[in-house]
Amino acid sequence: MDNGSTSTRGRGARLADVLDTHRGGANHSDALDGLRGFAIAAVFLVHFHPWVSPFLPRGWVFDLSARLGDMGNIGVDVFFVLSGVLIHGAILRRPQPFPDFFRRRLQRLYPTFLVVFVPVLLIELARGAPTLSGGPGPVVNLIGNLTLLAGFLPIDPLIVVAWTLSWEIVFYVTLPFLFWAGRLRTRSPGVRLAIIGVVWVGMSVSGALQSAGNARILLFLCGVAVAEWSAAGRPGRALLPVGAPIAALAAIGADVWCTFAGHIDAEGIHYPAGTWALWGRLGVYFVALPIVVAGAMEARGVVPTALARPLIRRMGDFSYSYYLSHALVIRAIGEIAGRAVDPATHKSGWWWFVALPPTFAATVVVAVILFLCVERPCSISPDPAVTVLPPRIVRWPWQAPPRSEAGRRTL
Repeated sequence: MDNGSTSTRGRGARLADVLDTHRGGANHSDALDGLRGFAIAAVFLVHFHPWVSPFLPRGWVFDLSARLGDMGNIGVDVFFVLSGVLIHGAILRRPQPFPDFFRRRLQRLYPTFLVVFVPVLLIELARGAPTLSGGPGPVVNLIGNLTLLAGFLPIDPLIVVAWTLSWEIVFYVTLPFLFWAGRLRTRSPGVRLAIIGVVWVGMSVSGALQSAGNARILLFLCGVAVAEWSAAGRPGRALLPVGAPIAALAAIGADVWCTFAGHIDAEGIHYPAGTWALWGRLGVYFVALPIVVAGAMEARGVVPTALARPLIRRMGDFSYSYYLSHALVIRAIGEIAGRAVDPATHKSGWWWFVALPPTFAATVVVAVILFLCVERPCSISPDPAVTVLPPRIVRWPWQAPPRSEAGRRTL
């Protein structure tokens, strides 16, 4: 009995060691890993609803699924803030040649992206290439997807969540350039924030005018502000044990308030363009999420203690692999279920409760395999991990929904 328990603990410890991306040093935070774990769990709900909804009759279970799917978008915004913290913090810590910096960032993104992109492309071709055939044509669409520019240009990404990779790339190019051109290392933190903020807002609006930008990318600036706060010695940190839990509750409350302001149609939650609820939620996030992230960077308090728990922290370790692969896995399960059972004649609210645990487990298993076989050996470097994000939901008021949000299901 004792030998079996010891063996089980030994296998668990070995798996934890393999998954662990902790590389030591004063800049690593277990709670930030846990925050990524929370984010991917929330993001799962975003993509679970579209594939289980055909099996659900209209009623409270359908509404619950749609509401939870919409509230899961909070994970997207957490990832934006984290990315701003990590990238700006890395550049602040030490000067580095741009070619080396950009090469490491591409190495972080590309291997895992390409492994997921290949099966998605094959599925797209088997379906007659409807996404590649639209807009500027198949060649431009394919090049835009392969160069990770689909989200920065008016091109539909084949992997629907990959639009955020485009803005990661833009952030990787813009931030080092601003440090060099504006000599930001010699400036005060306030001047640095002002310069970066003006440029990034301008790029966001410019992209939106091309129907490619999104208001949520402004949350990168929240991460930049947190990185500056950390570099300044974390002033006011004594208030975080109380402030971070309050901010977390405020963010979750805004999430619930916003989603209940939308109405549910056949596709899920629907918001009119420029709705006050989405902009209200974004406004709360601009205040609350930086405080939550700052609180997670501390060693004491409710927020870092909860986020540093092993299970949620391990999920954060493979968050990039999960982010890229989970929608593909959910779609595959939905296709198999649709072929095995006719959703038109077998609708039941129980489908949601029965399907959720094995579907989530399947996404985790695939993500762990992808992490162990591709991401960790090919992409993990001594630098802090860079996390990317799931689909957008807050558009600028003048933007029309892209085709992928207007009824066409994509990966």
